[in-house]
Amino acid sequence: MVFTEAGEKLVRELTTSRSTNWGEQRIAVFLELHHDVLFVDPDRTNISSLRDGLSQEIKSGNIMHPFIWGRELYDKAYAEIPDSNLHALDSKKTIDFLRGTPCGVFQMANTIVGPWGALPSEEFRNIAPVLAPLLYHCERPGCLRPHETRLRTSDNSIVNMRNRLSKKLSLRDTAAHWSKLLGPLEAKLAGRYDDNRSDDIVGLIAEGFSDTELRTIAHTAFGDRPLGLREKCAKAGIPVRSAEDFLSSRSRAEIIQILLLMPDREIVRTVDSSVRTGKVSVPSGEVRRSRLNGFNSGHFETSYQCSSRGVRVYSANSWTPMRRLRRLIRDVYQGADLESRLNWKIRQIEANSQDEKLDKYLAANEVHLVIRDLFLSGPDVFRRAADSVGLVEESSRSDAELVSDITWKLGFPLDLDDRGAADLRENANSLREAASEFSHYGQEQQRILRSLSPNLFVSLEETLDRALVFACWLTAVDQWMGKPRFTFFRDEARRDTARILSSYSARKGDAVTFNGDGVNTLFPLISGFGLLASYLESEADQPDKYQRAQSDIPEAFGESDLIAFGYQSKLPFLNCSTESRRRLIQELRAVSRELSNGGISAVRNSLEHHKGSFPSQEEILNCIDAITRVCDLLEGFGILPMVFRLSSFTRDSEGRAVYTYEDYSGRVVRIPVPSSVVVTGGPSWNQNQIIVSGLVAGGSNWVPRFIPGVRSEFTEMWQDWPRPRTLSENFLQTPEVSGGEGESAMETAGPSDA
Repeated sequence: MVFTEAGEKLVRELTTSRSTNWGEQRIAVFLELHHDVLFVDPDRTNISSLRDGLSQEIKSGNIMHPFIWGRELYDKAYAEIPDSNLHALDSKKTIDFLRGTPCGVFQMANTIVGPWGALPSEEFRNIAPVLAPLLYHCERPGCLRPHETRLRTSDNSIVNMRNRLSKKLSLRDTAAHWSKLLGPLEAKLAGRYDDNRSDDIVGLIAEGFSDTELRTIAHTAFGDRPLGLREKCAKAGIPVRSAEDFLSSRSRAEIIQILLLMPDREIVRTVDSSVRTGKVSVPSGEVRRSRLNGFNSGHFETSYQCSSRGVRVYSANSWTPMRRLRRLIRDVYQGADLESRLNWKIRQIEANSQDEKLDKYLAANEVHLVIRDLFLSGPDVFRRAADSVGLVEESSRSDAELVSDITWKLGFPLDLDDRGAADLRENANSLREAASEFSHYGQEQQRILRSLSPNLFVSLEETLDRALVFACWLTAVDQWMGKPRFTFFRDEARRDTARILSSYSARKGDAVTFNGDGVNTLFPLISGFGLLASYLESEADQPDKYQRAQSDIPEAFGESDLIAFGYQSKLPFLNCSTESRRRLIQELRAVSRELSNGGISAVRNSLEHHKGSFPSQEEILNCIDAITRVCDLLEGFGILPMVFRLSSFTRDSEGRAVYTYEDYSGRVVRIPVPSSVVVTGGPSWNQNQIIVSGLVAGGSNWVPRFIPGVRSEFTEMWQDWPRPRTLSENFLQTPEVSGGEGESAMETAGPSDA
């Protein structure tokens, strides 16, 4: 450390008869950096030597940073820290708590600290060490975010020296405006105003991927020569020969610190490549993000997210995606030739300038059509657009997939991949067209019809299975006690359906058995809807059997008459209004009746199994008509789990709002708020979600909404999380408030999805 003359003078002034430790005085002044003048000489100070000294202190354990990423400390706190100590730990308890845990990984400026010591990075980041990690959730219904537990170290002379120094400097002249000089430099290096940067990168790679996936990502990075990760490690004193052998023995913290040697854009490229090649499996519809320590950074409140379409920098500012699209158009169509091509495309829009024309064009056209028209119109403009948003492995993808890739990267909501009963409708229409072409079926016509029937009946079985399983889970499985709440996992729900319906069928003396693995023929599927209706009617006659214990209901609902708890009964069917329950029973029985009266099984057996005579045209068309009516019933009521995306939001001056959602076919559902019923743990308003438009909660306008569940290594990592702690009222911190449309956390609690 080399000081200016003023810095050396300040060191000497700190010397007293009681404290003469020269090194501690110098460290205290060094950490202060400046006041009215600069205390440290930046040109002559040896940063590399300081970094080496810091590395030695970290490796020897003299400096400890908590490894906050992931849930290791969170789970350890749940198991070891009593409720009375959750706010803070003293120095001894802090050391005991951190003993045996990984070394924390953080970065300030271009220095990364972690188990490898202090290493230089090519990327300037601001991921500061914390003294108050997030270690618990309270049981408050509106609590969305984890709370802090303050860790303490023992008093030491350096801290005391810094306190003395601060008091001394406070008596001096007014501090100089060093921040005005250094602030803009730091903002530029950190990318504070760059909407494509975020300090959330550690949160994504550490909390968005399992140990196995993280090793796969690092292995991909070592195998990509242009990234030069092997050379970066060697420069940092970490030799890597065989990447596979090296990674097999490395901890999660060690791998994270090594990845941070790369710039963010190279980390993103590595994750994208791992996801697109299938080395890391991210299910369609899943959005990965930091679950515990995620945060928004910079002027545009950016964070990292990853889906099956790769990594993106997401902005909490809802206008950012459209602004990015406009900028991308301008960047791609730079140059006289391309600019004239853009002007030709928007030539019919009346405006005073080309910029105004472009704004009107963007305002009048759907985003997907804009992207298809402007960026997929030729290889030159596409290549520019792909490079700008960071697409990889795009050569074999369809136009629709490329459009979805670009919308995702720009920050627009994840496209729906749910098609409802669309495949079944298309297969039914194909068979209808073939069956209607001739009134008499010869051998050739029979061959054509038989070739089309397998697709129809396979899609029919799949659709009926999805609908029956969801309907049973929706009405007979307690979603409030689910982990996570209000999340529909089809495989688990199918096992519940098989258990419930098989048991009820046996009680009735029927010979209908349902397979929990999904291997069900048309007969149990067709009869299952009517059987479920009878089961619900029988259970509704004994509501006391399902009354939820008062101890399982959040206290707020019992103490206030302003809000109502929507899940008083453990049988969800009983939480619905009387009218919607009546309509649901009718719909379930109508599905079974339509399929039975339509002769579905007989037509299928004749077409596919050559049993009996070949069906007539009338029989085939009756069968197809019945399937079409069933599709309308299932989709119209919401028995088939349909995923909807938020399309618009309106709000008046009195706080009344309407959220409008659309499914794959453009079907619209409007949900008014507020409602007297409050349900925590469901989907946030801007999340893609399953909506059952045919049901409402008793005594309210609340419509059931659910999260489409997927299983992956990511969901396994965060299984049974969060884990609320029961704390006394005077111990609770202020409840968190969500960032969604001004609603409180209690109204919107649940995973957020862009």
